[in-house]
Amino acid sequence: MTANLKNIEQVPYTLSIAGTYRNFTDLFLYLENLPFWTALTDLNITAESEGTADGTTVSRTGFASGQIKGIFFLRQKP
Repeated sequence: MTANLKNIEQVPYTLSIAGTYRNFTDLFLYLENLPFWTALTDLNITAESEGTADGTTVSRTGFASGQIKGIFFLRQKP
């Protein structure tokens, strides 16, 4: 991804995440405002739900879990 960029290091990462809608929003705002650039390469989020034993009633709990994969792009010091 950075073949033509000099002094840029790619650092791949994987985050396992769980929390409320607000927790996810805070995390995305944090990633958006980092002092360096990040690219999300894969995002998987699943809402938590509860149901009855026969599966007829489903309600959302307000929680979710998932995984984020991405790459940090960091400037190397010369």
